[in-house]
Amino acid sequence: MAKTGIEVEARSMALTAPHQRWRLFGPEASGLEAAAEATHGPLAALVEMLNAAMRFEFDPHVALTLLTSAAACAAGAGARYAGDYGGAAEGVGLGPQQLLGGQGRHQINVLLLQEDGAPQTLRMLKGAAQLLSPQVCCLPLGHAEQVLPTVVQGRDGAYSAFCSALGSANTGVAVVDMDALAAKSRKQLADVLQRAAVGAAGAPGLVVPQTATVWAACGQSDLIPADPSACGASVGKRWAKPTVSCSGFDVVLSDGSDESQLLWGGAKPSMDPLRAAALLQHVMACASGRPPPALGAGAHGFLSQYARVLRQSTQLPGPQAELLGSLARLARASAALRGGDEAQEAPDAMLAVLLVDQTVVSKMGGSYQSALDLPGACGLAYTDARSLDEQLQAMHQLADRLFRQFEAPSCGGFGGDRGGGGGGDEEGEGGDARRRCWAASDAAAEGWGLALSGGESDADGGR
Repeated sequence: MAKTGIEVEARSMALTAPHQRWRLFGPEASGLEAAAEATHGPLAALVEMLNAAMRFEFDPHVALTLLTSAAACAAGAGARYAGDYGGAAEGVGLGPQQLLGGQGRHQINVLLLQEDGAPQTLRMLKGAAQLLSPQVCCLPLGHAEQVLPTVVQGRDGAYSAFCSALGSANTGVAVVDMDALAAKSRKQLADVLQRAAVGAAGAPGLVVPQTATVWAACGQSDLIPADPSACGASVGKRWAKPTVSCSGFDVVLSDGSDESQLLWGGAKPSMDPLRAAALLQHVMACASGRPPPALGAGAHGFLSQYARVLRQSTQLPGPQAELLGSLARLARASAALRGGDEAQEAPDAMLAVLLVDQTVVSKMGGSYQSALDLPGACGLAYTDARSLDEQLQAMHQLADRLFRQFEAPSCGGFGGDRGGGGGGDEEGEGGDARRRCWAASDAAAEGWGLALSGGESDADGGR
């Protein structure tokens, strides 16, 4: 534990990120190019490597989610050791209150929904975490499942800080069984995941950085829908009220993998599992040794288009600020995964939009119709003759044409003119709350460099 001003950070004694010991040199690293050429794209090659190393055929969406999350984790760890994020707030020019508010967070937290009573998803997450991160812990940890850090004053008046269970993962991955966590711990976790740092109980002036990336699993029927009207929807056989909040998770997906493979074994891997594992870990080492990729102009514009589509199509008061952050983090992590310096429209921004849109569907409990209503390209599949990279390119072309239809909305505000009864006619408390939500979304968008409003805020304010 090292104390730095008002922050306490759990950090290894090593001078470099632990991912760096995975780096390959010379001819040993050349297998990446050969694999990418064989699969017609780097993302497809990485998914094939993950399948081979785990001896398990992942759902493509889940595989890309875990890979991008691991890359963001590695890039964040490398940046912290290099001083880009900084052990103290001044490293990024952010004060304690900004960190507590969530600014500066780099992690991509993942929640997978599994069939009730099927623990294989959790086993899959543990295996993938151990493969892709050198620092892994699993929650709950018995009596050590305390999520928030605590401070205790000794007899001599000095304070001692005790880190949370998440601190065990340091800058790595914490795998969480949400169904096994106590109710209090679940509530604390939902709050912690939205922040780059957390305050310690008993010492308001102490800020503890939250550096772990969380991969969690829970039952389908345990998730609390973001849309209150969906709480009564029938999702499987519900024996009790849902108890798991989706707040703080960047990606929430139903796991479509064939879980029987974890019990009986999958098909013969396409490459040597040990070789695949070494190459994947080399990719993570490269991600931790490079500056975090920037958001390119094309990716910026495409994400902004999707944000406007989401504003006009979702039933929520507005695209939550965390969704805007998730878009930027996913696009940049995809670029880091490919070894790029800048996130591009395709595949990076398209992958971010695809995963976030599926997340909104999952969070809304089925009450939201996807904005990506793209015939013939509604998802990624191995059955397609094209590689995953080519599928993302094709989806981007279709999505770009679709999103341009929303560039000149006839009504700035909730709902547009759908059904002749859009939100443009709403007044009173509901309209005021919605305008406040849009203003918060606009502020969050500016923080992530996304041009969300496009003139809509003026229309909202003039109603």
